[in-house]
Amino acid sequence: MTRRYPKMSKQDKREKMTDNFFMRESSKLSFAEIMFRLAECEDTWDSNASYAGVYRQIKAQGLESLTAKQRWIYENELKPMSVEKCGFQGICERPAFPGKYCDMHEQKFGS
Repeated sequence: MTRRYPKMSKQDKREKMTDNFFMRESSKLSFAEIMFRLAECEDTWDSNASYAGVYRQIKAQGLESLTAKQRWIYENELKPMSVEKCGFQGICERPAFPGKYCDMHEQKFGS
């Protein structure tokens, strides 16, 4: 079963950007994997948010087309969104695909 979350608040996004866990774990993913994961989250975003525009530009024109400010948004806002903490029963903090449990808990309790 896939978990779905309500839209993230600005406070949640700030915490995600400043938590080294999300930066560290997202840096382990390939660009293609990051884009795949972000595509799964896109429908929950505010379409007017700066990161949504940067994501659309990357999809259309590639990472090389970004300005320095847009690249910062990609590195510090979008990339960390590609990873979540598992949160199984409120205790597991292993990295997970957004909206799902970690590999260990997804196999046992997921769909």
